[in-house]
Amino acid sequence: NEKYLVADLLPENVECGPIEGHRFTISFKNGFLPDGVYERLLCLSLSQSNDPSAPILGKSSSKFKFENEEVLVEKTEGEMVFTVAARKISALFLYTVVSILNKINTEVMNARLSWNIMLENVENNTFVALEEARDLKLEPWFSDDDQGDERSSF
Repeated sequence: NEKYLVADLLPENVECGPIEGHRFTISFKNGFLPDGVYERLLCLSLSQSNDPSAPILGKSSSKFKFENEEVLVEKTEGEMVFTVAARKISALFLYTVVSILNKINTEVMNARLSWNIMLENVENNTFVALEEARDLKLEPWFSDDDQGDERSSF
């Protein structure tokens, strides 16, 4: 029962609706998101999803389940914004996205893709760089419980 995602057939304007949750952004250093990166990220994220419900997929926004929790991905010219509904999977989904981007960068982009990751600090509604969030052990992305966890290494 194989399924395929054909990027050119994705609807232009799909209504995913906002979701409440924890956000992070990935901004691409060259100022634009190369063709195919968003679609590959969707495919690889969906392949790791264990939820049989139908995702809502569009050219600039998509909503699907990851670990049975809602995730919203919104794409602009040079950035992707991710909203993870459940705190308990926020760090795992972030780690998964970074792993997928590293895979795409290595296997497809010849290591020419570079990006910055900013994580939401829900206490004051600001975004901080990944490295700063790691140093601060910013919840829900990092915590003292992550010691020895592979996620703390990215």
